[in-house]
Amino acid sequence: MGRPNSRLASFFITSFLFSILLFILSLLLSPLNRVMGVSLSWQQLSPFVEAYGFYFILVQLKLIFFYFLVIFFAGAGLRYIFYRYFPKRKPVMTYLPLLVLWALVFTGSVARNPQLYQDALDSIHPSLIHLLVAPFQSFKPDFVYFFSMLILLGLCALGLVSILMMAQPSLPRKWFKAGLLSFTVTLTCARGGVGPVQLHLWLGVDSLRYGELNDPGVMPFLGSLKNSVLMKDHTSVLPRTFPAFASMLTGQYPSQHGIRHMFPDRHDLEIFSKQKNLVSILRANGWFTALAGDFAADFFARLSLPFSRTEAPGLDMKTIIAFQSLRSQVLLLPFLANSWGRKLQPAIREIAEFSNPEYVLEDALQIIDDAIKDGKKKIFLLVFMAAAHFPYSPGWPQYNRFKVKNYKGRFSYKKHIDPFHNTAPT
Repeated sequence: MGRPNSRLASFFITSFLFSILLFILSLLLSPLNRVMGVSLSWQQLSPFVEAYGFYFILVQLKLIFFYFLVIFFAGAGLRYIFYRYFPKRKPVMTYLPLLVLWALVFTGSVARNPQLYQDALDSIHPSLIHLLVAPFQSFKPDFVYFFSMLILLGLCALGLVSILMMAQPSLPRKWFKAGLLSFTVTLTCARGGVGPVQLHLWLGVDSLRYGELNDPGVMPFLGSLKNSVLMKDHTSVLPRTFPAFASMLTGQYPSQHGIRHMFPDRHDLEIFSKQKNLVSILRANGWFTALAGDFAADFFARLSLPFSRTEAPGLDMKTIIAFQSLRSQVLLLPFLANSWGRKLQPAIREIAEFSNPEYVLEDALQIIDDAIKDGKKKIFLLVFMAAAHFPYSPGWPQYNRFKVKNYKGRFSYKKHIDPFHNTAPT
């Protein structure tokens, strides 16, 4: 079987090569030159690559490292099982169960968020994504996804222990058992007796129309609210998200606060910074102010509003490189397209196809809970979601709610609005 250190070094190199192979395979499946569904030429991309080339390489190495972590530790766990219980099996056989588990995680993630993988799978065959999603029409894909993820995490933990035992055989086995048992789950409850809390919630949905607000079939919860008012006669100061929110925050017209379109320059932002705004006024009066949102809320970072806490992405060139690189790695996305991934890789929040309002709700509830635990009595929370904004990419089971029966076209799970190559649904 060879010396332990030589076996470990050999397995390290094999796992690294396997990581590079999966990384390259994902690149071949996913075009890097598409932003929000719009194709960009190399001439358009080359100035950014030249300016941020080092950071681009750093992001790619980080993604390869993520592949390596999964393959190395889960593979080590499988090798430990094979060496212990099936010593006559060939070492290469340890990768087969890992590939099966990887495939199950991938399939479950495709069924949960098919819009994330549609471009890559369509490049192989337009019917492939429908074949992967079809088995999950009658039951929830979360079971397959999280069960497979749980097994992989267990193998990673076992692999970590086996590698430490291989590197340091003198360490007693009881020490490792005690270490594993020390990982316990602690359930915490909100503090009792915190007293009354004043919560002001501002809920926004990008591109939401009046017709949907007034349709109980689309938004039944809003229609059930008592003592609510639906404004029928209203207009926006400017039909663009950035200047419209700037006006709501300042009570001024775009010509006054400086934000007149979606891409203000430094001079426009400087004009806005001199205006009084709701967030700064509330914070000056003792309010805890917070923001929760997905990719539609990235413009708030440019306004430099004094939020006490922010759970929303920003938008700069480094963020664009990070989320476009993540989006291109379809074989790694299944491990990050969840609540944990949004914390490990915050740039994933900027992927338009991953604008699931459930994750924004999780962030909002966590903000409220943490603020109450910290003794905050006055909380202002702005929640802004992109669920109604293109590319119209809901996850499971929402993508089945309004789809025409038996429709299997390319707009089944999302529809990008490409101003250069827009076509009617087919």
